[in-house]
Amino acid sequence: DKSIFLINIGKNDGIKQEDKIDIFQKYTETNPLTGKVETHTRLVTKATVSDRIEDGKAWVVVQDQNLSTAIKLGDIAKITYTK
Repeated sequence: DKSIFLINIGKNDGIKQEDKIDIFQKYTETNPLTGKVETHTRLVTKATVSDRIEDGKAWVVVQDQNLSTAIKLGDIAKITYTK
């Protein structure tokens, strides 16, 4: 099953249909050696841009339903550039 999500990247950012998007989450943890709180980023899943693209937003499709349930409001979407 597929899921769709709205992201805040759109035509004004150069996004196009079928572009690949990585979706990340930030999380914090306490370093057991230093006792300091550190912020990290982890990849949640990948998505593909749909044909629904506006100036400042676009809809993306996540293929894996299990991974899509981990996406939360405020996660970070980044365009994946390949050579």
